[in-house]
Amino acid sequence: MSLFSRLHRCRETLERMGLRDQAGNPMRYTPHDFRRMFATEAVTGGLPVHIAARILGHKTLTTTQAYLAVFQDDLIRTYRGFLDRRRVERPIEEYREPTAQEWRDFQQHFELCKVSLGTCGRPYGTPCKHEHAC
Repeated sequence: MSLFSRLHRCRETLERMGLRDQAGNPMRYTPHDFRRMFATEAVTGGLPVHIAARILGHKTLTTTQAYLAVFQDDLIRTYRGFLDRRRVERPIEEYREPTAQEWRDFQQHFELCKVSLGTCGRPYGTPCKHEHAC
């Protein structure tokens, strides 16, 4: 089926459905929009992104990730779920408030690790191997 045929069928179907936007105008979608909706729904529904990439025929995950719409509510809900699961698995002692000295050391670490091309980016508390090491 040609691209023109797919677009025509999509428009006909949308017209028959009578979908309207907030201004009352007919909704306009392309077949590609439905691919994006599928990708977003599948991945937010639990399908691993690399599987969605294969289904969509993408060669890279970057392409698939560009298709995904990340909504603020989903972002917050998913992150909170991650934190809840993580806290169940980790010892409670790891979630204590840092002391004032620990916090100063932590902040100083990042100030000292800045190099001419940006920041060190190494994990906190590990040795730095850059020429301008902290």
